[in-house]
Amino acid sequence: MAEEYRVSVSTVRRTIKVLNQLGAARTINGKGTRIFRIGEPCDATDFEVPAIRRNLAYFIQSFELLVFSCETVMREFLTAVSQEERNELIKELEENLDTGRCELSLWYCLLLIARYSPLQGIREIYGRIYSLFLWGYPLKTSYGRNVDSDRAMYDFTVTMISRLKENAIDACAETLREMAARQFPIAQQYLHQCGIRPEELRLTPSIRLVITDEV
Repeated sequence: MAEEYRVSVSTVRRTIKVLNQLGAARTINGKGTRIFRIGEPCDATDFEVPAIRRNLAYFIQSFELLVFSCETVMREFLTAVSQEERNELIKELEENLDTGRCELSLWYCLLLIARYSPLQGIREIYGRIYSLFLWGYPLKTSYGRNVDSDRAMYDFTVTMISRLKENAIDACAETLREMAARQFPIAQQYLHQCGIRPEELRLTPSIRLVITDEV
């Protein structure tokens, strides 16, 4: 792995350790390391590890930024990209529908924005938001499946496919914002229940003032 990714062996070992602490992997002495597949129940996250707590806080903060920005960003993205790039998003969403992995649909929207947005700044920011979102995925599988949440992601996927095919750009952007706004408090509440304090998860006052006009 160190050779393939061109990093040191110690970096690979630290990464595997973090994946174990996050619950996304399980290392067994003498056998190796098992990486849990998408949708597969994984191990519980170790919320006592400072690095885990810090990055889960970043995950929630990126989620909050997404809620406030994604409607405008998605609208501008769909207006600017080619039909071929829109078709790529439709194809990915249809594959999620066929394979029962609709929980990934929101992620694919972020990934396509990070790849194809005409604005370099948006590509960089949403690329970072996408990478921070990866920290939150093990949470979903560690606390078990939620029927209401699964249904909501299924409906979101079906709606996005339909509206993308209709070229209903405003409706697509609104659908994305509604889904992000619906999922955000669920993730936030779960982390509160796991002992991460609300003040650890909130954006700094200066950022909140910029994006929400709070006084």
